[in-house]
Amino acid sequence: LAMGAAIHECGGARMGTEPARSVLNENNQSWDVTNLFVTDASCYVSNGAVGPTLTIMALTARACAYIAGELAAGEL
Repeated sequence: LAMGAAIHECGGARMGTEPARSVLNENNQSWDVTNLFVTDASCYVSNGAVGPTLTIMALTARACAYIAGELAAGEL
């Protein structure tokens, strides 16, 4: 099978609290590109034993709530 055909690839855009050590902040927002939100499994530093789908959905919902609040406040 081709890469990604039967698994969730994780990693590549680490989420963290410091721009020097991560690509995304705690809201899955890029440190370098303000309007870029990455809400897939690339924010994980590793992959557990089960599929990450529900966690991806939760992270996406959290990012969307943050985006809505920032838009309403005129910050984004």
